[in-house]
Amino acid sequence: MLSLNDIKTVRHAWRFWSNIGARFLFTTYVDRVDRVDRREHERFELVRQHESMLAGIQSVRFESGTMGIEDMCKQLGFVYRSEYIAARQLSTRPDRYTSEELEIAKDLAIQEFAAWNTHWHEAKQDFTDGEKMKTMLATLKTLRRVDVVRAGAASTFTSKLLAVTWMRKRDFNDFKRASKEFETLLSALKHTPSKIRHLTHDQLPVTFFSLEESVLGELTSSLQNLTVLRLTINASVCPHARCWSGLGHFLRSIPGLKKLRFGFDPFEMGNVECGTWVYDVDDLLEWYLPLWKMLGEYTWKDLAVCDWMVSCSVKRDCPNCLSDTQQH
Repeated sequence: MLSLNDIKTVRHAWRFWSNIGARFLFTTYVDRVDRVDRREHERFELVRQHESMLAGIQSVRFESGTMGIEDMCKQLGFVYRSEYIAARQLSTRPDRYTSEELEIAKDLAIQEFAAWNTHWHEAKQDFTDGEKMKTMLATLKTLRRVDVVRAGAASTFTSKLLAVTWMRKRDFNDFKRASKEFETLLSALKHTPSKIRHLTHDQLPVTFFSLEESVLGELTSSLQNLTVLRLTINASVCPHARCWSGLGHFLRSIPGLKKLRFGFDPFEMGNVECGTWVYDVDDLLEWYLPLWKMLGEYTWKDLAVCDWMVSCSVKRDCPNCLSDTQQH
């Protein structure tokens, strides 16, 4: 196999080779919700015009994480306060602002985010549009992997303050949209000729598993060839029993799993009211459920790795968690 640089060189040498080499250039297609230079998935429409490119796409990465004005203002305020304190202390670190530089940086950050927010809404990159999602996925005949990225979506900001703030984003106020996006994706996958083998989501609302079990079962019909599943679950309060039941039903409906990793999204700041699962030891059991209670006697015959993601704090405060997990 030629290196990527060699493929690019060969494609410039002859038009015929250009078409052949195209399928090796774009094995991963990335679709971003804040793609301000495109509207309504326009970029994929351009890719569809090149069958050689479509033939090479084996994975799709949906970067759907955003940050609304309210959350941005709140988190930007925290970042600004930290920098303000450092400036007042006359920090000599080269990466710190002076007081005058900080005020200029703050104004530029506000202006850049205002422009970004306007463009983001105008772009209308809607991942809950079922028909467009079906059209997109149905053309990807070699698709094998899908990644949904919300917490880890890349930033395009030039402002350092905004870039740092973006990394603190948590879409706690939009569980409904995030859940609907994943539901739309799974529904659309049923219309693709490909056999999905690998699926990940880095911030899936726990409320997704409160759907009726019949609906969850129907959604997993597109995942019957799945071998790798990783779900990082997002929650603002202790999960309801219905969510635990739905999660168990969802996992049991995917028979071919070989690698399974799932658990709550841990983060360092905030409190329960702000959407973190930081807990008191007395409430620990409300955040944890042994696998045998979710799965019963169900097992996957080819399962090689099963990781019920439990933080170090949970392992320390509840050592029996490990013994419970080892039953599967």
